[in-house]
Amino acid sequence: MGDGIDYRLDGISVLPGPAPAEGPIPWGIRLTPGLQLNVGGFFTEFRLEGGAGQGTTTPIGANYFDSVPSSSLSDKVPVSAWVYAPKSDEDLFRANFGIRSLNVGYRFTPDFFIRFGRYRYDVTEHQRLLMANAYSGQSKFSYITIPLHWLGGEIRYDRRRGDETVRQLLFSASSMYGADNTVLGVGQGLVSFALNQDPHPPLLTLTAYGSVRSNPQPTSGAPYPTPGLTHGEGFALQLDYGIFSGIAGYAHRDGFSVDDLGREIVETRDGLDIILDLHPGDFRFRGALAFLNRGQGKDVGLTPATGQTEIDTEISASYSIVEGLQVSAGYRGAYSSDGRSSHMAFLGLLSTFHGTIPFH
Repeated sequence: MGDGIDYRLDGISVLPGPAPAEGPIPWGIRLTPGLQLNVGGFFTEFRLEGGAGQGTTTPIGANYFDSVPSSSLSDKVPVSAWVYAPKSDEDLFRANFGIRSLNVGYRFTPDFFIRFGRYRYDVTEHQRLLMANAYSGQSKFSYITIPLHWLGGEIRYDRRRGDETVRQLLFSASSMYGADNTVLGVGQGLVSFALNQDPHPPLLTLTAYGSVRSNPQPTSGAPYPTPGLTHGEGFALQLDYGIFSGIAGYAHRDGFSVDDLGREIVETRDGLDIILDLHPGDFRFRGALAFLNRGQGKDVGLTPATGQTEIDTEISASYSIVEGLQVSAGYRGAYSSDGRSSHMAFLGLLSTFHGTIPFH
């Protein structure tokens, strides 16, 4: 990577309707502009994030769209973010603005680097793979996230070769301290390779991750003597061949804690995404099916945990107006095991403007 400034302006906005039974229309807009300065082997990244929207969730508790303001921004850390404080439990409006990334790093080789500072280390290659085709998989319902602090670090090896059988080979280990005084660790890997020697061969990509986080104390009531841990695992695979992409991704999380009365509290989440995607020219046609499961128990030593399942669907069509700007229209549905369901049409706008200003 040469000396210069990398810039990016990523954004997503969604306007759906009609409103689901669970609350108001889950509209949202989120922007994440950023700059990265590269000098020699050193680099420093600065990135902002801001958004607003309605935090209406599906019957099981998943976000309908990825445009809802991120919960990673926290105002518990000084000089980092502003977060709208809801006026009541019924107030589902969400808004925030703050620093998403501020970190420094060093590249030992073009493929190997370390970084320290504020960064979304909890965003895995599993999530990026599902988002690569402009779809945010519902298996993110099972991801382990953490509110941003200033402390964190990552070691990453990311080898990319566009003309070899193994197109990409990635390994990463990271850890971060959260604004709620918890700690998260993530390990992950990815491999992408060509299936034959043709000039434009089919590509198969595989990725897997594992993460563990110390649980936060409750925001009200007595502190837990054993806050416990939450661990998560996931894998995904993608096949690209010509105008076709097929993706399957699975994610799981399992949390355990003991409250001040000695009750054992558990929560498990599972998410499976299956996505089929056709992208001829500037068009993209996508169908997605997600299976979600949630189990909860507040005293599993005496009372069995209860479960809930949900099936989410999406059918959409997109058009790339110019490079980096895509408009979409489609249908999103959610069907819960307790009999609740929602059906919405939506319009979306996705921007991914990236570039480099080299130093001469």
